[in-house]
Amino acid sequence: MTTEEKMQMMEALVKGGASIGQLIIENSGTITYHDNRGCGEQQKKEEEAPKDKKTAIMEYVDRLKPVVQERVLPVYDKVWMEILELDEVRSEVYNRGRQKGTAFNRDFVARIIHMMSMKGVVSGSDSRLTELLEPEKGKSHPVRGSLGLVPERNVKRAVEGVFQKYELKVSES
Repeated sequence: MTTEEKMQMMEALVKGGASIGQLIIENSGTITYHDNRGCGEQQKKEEEAPKDKKTAIMEYVDRLKPVVQERVLPVYDKVWMEILELDEVRSEVYNRGRQKGTAFNRDFVARIIHMMSMKGVVSGSDSRLTELLEPEKGKSHPVRGSLGLVPERNVKRAVEGVFQKYELKVSES
């Protein structure tokens, strides 16, 4: 698409009621039109989303309470709430990506659970943890693979800081 054709297309859209701020013209010749009507409602939904997602995450990790170490159980929710407030975690945990059936990044949460497992906060095999987290599919659920992985170094350090605050032993792994 030539520049002239792009300009004609843009003019037609503007005449049709679009504002210039709603148009994006890409180098590839693609013109994308974004309708901003109801933008305030959309923004409100986006602001509420982390709260809803945080609730969903807390419900998810609460499924592990049967295998949480007894001495940790009184602070388990506080530990998770603080972890979810970490900048390093917030940037990843609320973006579910291509995962289906969840409002948050389940694999990222599973990596933090792996850290808790390594510290003895939760006990049980990856199969057992998967069965608790995903009772519908049980131990064959794909989240099982993430329960064996450690998060990136900056996330790991930040989460370990929360573990130290609550005197949860931090191993050198």
